[in-house]
Amino acid sequence: MDRKWQVTGATMATQMAQAGLLIYGFSALALPLQREFGASMRDVALATTCLSLASSFGAPLAGRLIDRWSIRKLMLLGAAMLALGFGLVSQAQQLWQVWLAYALILPLANLLLGQLTSAALITRWFTARRGSAMGLSALGTSLGGFVFPVLLTAVSTVLGWRMAVALIALATAIIVAGIVYFVVDDGPRSAENAAPEAGPQVSAFTILARPAFWIITLAVGIKIATYFGLINNLAAYAGTVGVSELRAATLVSTLSLASMAGKLGFGYVADRAPLKWLFFGALVLTVLSFGVLLVASGYPSLFVACLMLGLATGGMLPMWSLIVAEQLGEAGFGRAMGLTNLFMVPLTASAAPLAGWAFDTTGSYQGVILSSMAVLTLAALLVVALKPQRAAA
Repeated sequence: MDRKWQVTGATMATQMAQAGLLIYGFSALALPLQREFGASMRDVALATTCLSLASSFGAPLAGRLIDRWSIRKLMLLGAAMLALGFGLVSQAQQLWQVWLAYALILPLANLLLGQLTSAALITRWFTARRGSAMGLSALGTSLGGFVFPVLLTAVSTVLGWRMAVALIALATAIIVAGIVYFVVDDGPRSAENAAPEAGPQVSAFTILARPAFWIITLAVGIKIATYFGLINNLAAYAGTVGVSELRAATLVSTLSLASMAGKLGFGYVADRAPLKWLFFGALVLTVLSFGVLLVASGYPSLFVACLMLGLATGGMLPMWSLIVAEQLGEAGFGRAMGLTNLFMVPLTASAAPLAGWAFDTTGSYQGVILSSMAVLTLAALLVVALKPQRAAA
């Protein structure tokens, strides 16, 4: 197999571990943590808030390190932090110690095994078929969500949650480290994506001065925020149109499966169509999915809406990295990705609570859906202003 596809497979494995344990796997730990410490679910969920905020604020620094240091070594560090962080979680005697692990140790694993390092490697290794490679790499996040919650729950039933999380995290870290050590290297660099010693680095000020940076950040931030606002309130909304909790749970599975198809499909098409219009199309498809939600009267219409939304959202993950590389250049790719993560925090962090507050206040999600459609339309219009050609770094 061509070496660059081996590297792509390795990034799929790292993202599977990162998303599976850190994002999706928390659903299998939430109830055991609540029972262990006698805490409210709100307090337990603060662990994910710590992870999200620390990762977002650490992303610009991680991006700078990715541009300057060996990605292979950074990934190995991320694997070590994965084992260490969950090892500390397994030994926690107070809930605040769990928060501490999720705030100080596990964000390193989240950043160094996730999208930032994977996308940077794909950008270095690929020119032709970059979109397909990015979509295949991003498929790891969906696979992680499919495997790890079930694995954690099953092993916890037999060994208890503490032993389960420690053993699974350690085994996963060892496997990931082995894959990274033997498969990953920092890859060929184009003249634009030159090694640090070859020329001056692209500064944060230069990136922030580009209109394309703010267009991408707002568009992706709005897309992710509206998705979070929906997914965290999907069961409640389904209940308002007469769908049971059990059937509502299958809608989440629909989103997940459609997301996998979207990552592969959008990645494939990205090699053959202008990224600007593909990005625009993903946002328009999202608007249409919310339109179906608005008039939903039962399970079939919700199913169609979730299918459309999953396709669009899955396609957004590879599209985000591809559009950053095209519009902002490859030399400062890591730093640009890190900065987009940071500046979209106000959008992504507030979406789910605002959607819940709106429902509590009005007793309806209609206003939330209409507002989501409005801001998504704005995001699509902003994307039209992007120049389709690659911008100079």
